[in-house]
Parts: sequence; C-alpha cells; structure tokens
Amino acid sequence: MPILTLDAVDLFYQERGNAIPAIFLHGFALDHTMWLDQLQGLARMRRGIAVDLRGFGRSGIGHQPGRAQANHAADVLAVLERLAGEPADLVGHSMGAHLALQVASAAPDRVRSLALFGVMPREEYAFPPRSPDALLRPKEEVARRWADGMLAAGASLTARARTIAMAMTVDWAAVYPEPGAGRAPDAAAHAPGVPVLLATGGEDPITPPAAVARLAARLGATFEAIPGAGHLPPVESPAAVTELLAGFWSAQARAAH
Repeated sequence: MPILTLDAVDLFYQERGNAIPAIFLHGFALDHTMWLDQLQGLARMRRGIAVDLRGFGRSGIGHQPGRAQANHAADVLAVLERLAGEPADLVGHSMGAHLALQVASAAPDRVRSLALFGVMPREEYAFPPRSPDALLRPKEEVARRWADGMLAAGASLTARARTIAMAMTVDWAAVYPEPGAGRAPDAAAHAPGVPVLLATGGEDPITPPAAVARLAARLGATFEAIPGAGHLPPVESPAAVTELLAGFWSAQARAAH
C-alpha cells in the first residue's frame, strides 16, 4: 500500500505514469479518488500522484486532530520533496486549489504550473459557520447533503455515488478544527510566476464561473468553464477535465521549445 510516513501521520497516495510529476490535491470532504480518471487518462504525460490529505480518505490525522488542516501545506511540501523529487505541476480542487496556491507561494522553485478547479477570490466566499449539530445526524445523511450541494442537477448516479463515498470517509475532527487553529494567508493576493489554469463547472453553485473568472483575471490565468458540471468537474465530467489538463500541459511544452 503506497504510504508516505511523516511526523506522526501516514499519508496515503496513488500514482500512475512515469513522466514529469504532477501532484493532485482534493477538495474539502473528498479524497484522492476524485482524480482517478485523470491519473489514468494522463499517465502518458505525467507521473500523477494523488494524495489523501491528513484527516481525509485513508490518511491518518496525527496527534493533534483539530489542527489537521493547519498541517496540509507542510505535508504537500514533503510530498514534493520525497515523492516528486523535482519541480512538479500542482492540480488542486477547491480547498486543494487554495492549498496549491499557498504551496506555490511558499516554494515557487518546486512548482512548474498550477491547474486550479473550483476556486474564487477568498473574499467572495460566504459559507455559514459549520454547526457541530451535524455530528448528531447520521454521517450518510450529512454526506448526501454535501453531494447535493456540490453536484449539478443533472449529475450522473455514478458521480453522486462517488461523491457520497468520499464524504463518508472524512474524519469529523478535520471538519471541525480546534479554535485558534488559524487560517492560511490568501496566497492569491499575488500572481504566481508560473502558468496558471483556472476552471470550474458551468453550473457550479459554490464557485460560479463569473467569480472564478475574476480570480483568473487577478492571477493572469487561463480560464475555462466546463459545461454541465457543478463543483466537481473531475468526477462529473472526467473526460473534459482530462482533455483540459492535457491541453494545458501540451501548451507549456510548446512554449518551452
């Protein structure tokens, strides 16, 4: 079983391919399996490494469960050093997209490009506080509600089943961090010095296309809206996302020559 052992926590990951490394970072209440179609479809172009962040999927949560998210950036930097071994492309979704920006800001020499899905200017988010009352409800009920809020109305049963299955693996301690755990600085305040792609679903109810396009303009990034998808294009429209990433990376290769 592929495990990266860090200080007090084991991170699970899957990889495909043997070319330039690309690190795939999942969104909140999800896990590495959201990227399985892309790992397979892009294996000839990249050595794709999809990681379960601590507290999510099959990864552990460490000795301070309430601070799991505060350790994500350091964990990704360890993945870049110990698994990638050279500058890598970062692909992130939602929480993972903000994390990719944070890592690129902290270690620009380790990042070749950024492909970010479902992310918008931080000041435009208006999530209500997460109520611990959710802990009193069956986890499957909460997972189904999360799926309803992320997927487009016309999402397939397969996409819905995959989303619910991912949400069911979340450690509650990662969902409700301890008070004072802090929040990462807004890494999108400055455009990174690498090629950037921003994308979202054309029917995304969480990070709608207009908001994502505003962040793309701020970062000098390419922007794409994926028709028919909600907040989870890699699961809802996997072929379209795979094609988009292949085109983005091919354009980089052409520019380098």
